Amino acid sequence: MPTIWHEQGFAFGFFSADRNEPPYIHVFKEDKQAKWWLDPIAEARRGGFNESDRSKVRRIIVAQREFFISRWRQHFH
Repeated sequence: MPTIWHEQGFAFGFFSADRNEPPYIHVFKEDKQAKWWLDPIAEARRGGFNESDRSKVRRIIVAQREFFISRWRQHFH
């Protein structure tokens, strides 16, 4: 799994086997793992994160969305 971004203790990446899905990003921190769609931005799976962490993750995704989509496209196309 390519990890493409680290911020505030979160790691962001995607799984190579998920190539048939629309652009998304997985978020990891400790033993938690969430999944977010990137276009439009929407939470696909909470993965055990509390509301505070989910808000932080959303802000990061909003700020880095274009970068995440660009890296996703580079990897899968």
